[in-house]
Amino acid sequence: MPDLFVKAYDRDLVFDDLLGTAMTGPDGSFEIVSESPDFRGLFEVRPDLYLRVYRPDRTTQIWTSEECVRWNAGRYETFDVRIPGHAVPNSGRGPSIALVGSPRQAPDAPQAGDALVVRMSGLRPSTLYSISAHDETGETFSQSILSDARGEVHDAVVWAQIGLDDPRSKERLPVDALRARWLGRTIELVLRDGDRMVAKRIVAIDGQGPLAVATDEGRRILNGFEIGEADRCDG
Repeated sequence: MPDLFVKAYDRDLVFDDLLGTAMTGPDGSFEIVSESPDFRGLFEVRPDLYLRVYRPDRTTQIWTSEECVRWNAGRYETFDVRIPGHAVPNSGRGPSIALVGSPRQAPDAPQAGDALVVRMSGLRPSTLYSISAHDETGETFSQSILSDARGEVHDAVVWAQIGLDDPRSKERLPVDALRARWLGRTIELVLRDGDRMVAKRIVAIDGQGPLAVATDEGRRILNGFEIGEADRCDG
């Protein structure tokens, strides 16, 4: 998280000593350097470090490691700070799912043959979620997905060839039959944190646009090209 105020302390029996402060950068990183002669003696006796993190106003504390002091710290230390989503500034919007489309896609209406790519935000940091798709007959597919340290998921492919296969079946059908099966249908993407649903998104499959794919003699899709007499291009 950018623009957060961080303080580093040395735990003491009477008063904890402030070793330094820093603001987090655009990528959430920060560096606190204590080179003052006042602190050289502290590092010689290996300080007991903990951090406090504040909102940009520098007064509202949102996280601390006081309960997990790093005893007898070395001269150089690295901290991986994970702040709960509810404590992050401006995080009240909650989890959301957005579609990442190609230039030819309309919002929420991917073309048959395109990859179904999602982008998510407002999640708990570094947490394993599950995302599933459902149509009128039930669940189409489900997979696990991990949020990053900022509670986001960037451009994750959840269905590689939407409308050109059925994730529930291994049967290979002609492209025309697959397009007819999925044209105009809608699926619901559901994001779950454990058993709790936290977000959903409706997706309509559009099969009206042009499509160029490699097929075999039975007009079944081939994910590659092989030079030979059976090559053909459906458009």
